[in-house]
Amino acid sequence: MSDASELALPIDWKLIEVEKFSQVKGGKRLPAGEEFADEMTPYPYLRVTNMVNGTIKDEGIVYVKPEIQKFISNYTVASQDLYVTIAGTLGLFGKIPEKYSGAQLTENAAKLTKIDLGNYDLDYLNYSLRGDFVQSQINKEIGIGAGVPKLALYRIEKLKVPLPCTLENQQKIAKILTTIDQLIEKI
Repeated sequence: MSDASELALPIDWKLIEVEKFSQVKGGKRLPAGEEFADEMTPYPYLRVTNMVNGTIKDEGIVYVKPEIQKFISNYTVASQDLYVTIAGTLGLFGKIPEKYSGAQLTENAAKLTKIDLGNYDLDYLNYSLRGDFVQSQINKEIGIGAGVPKLALYRIEKLKVPLPCTLENQQKIAKILTTIDQLIEKI
């Protein structure tokens, strides 16, 4: 079911491109010759290794030195954003926990930002983007750059997401999926 024309949607659903509900922006690497801080600073730096199961795991978080942060300060994430991995490991989506709002984002990931939360549920989008339909589109779009798989930002913008037409239905589905995830985690 990788082709959008092959997806049979209920009558009250639609396919919508990522660019219709958000902006896609890239992350940033440290300036050449710079290293991470040796200790915790107010500036966490989120790497692909921290992006697990639709969220950010705390283990392995590194920090940016305050004097370096000002050079990459335009590449932060907020708790209302979603991340997506775009180099090496491709197509992992997830939410930014509140405690990492304002963290720096690696160049190997991008963010979906300025999401229209009046019409789209963040939790629903997180689940849908991680689903088979979107992932099959990503697998068809993989590009190669210097031997490392890459996912271009413009390709992310064109990904089609299956979506219930009402925010209320998106929220109901997200709540069910969250409950299932919580049960699985307990087991």
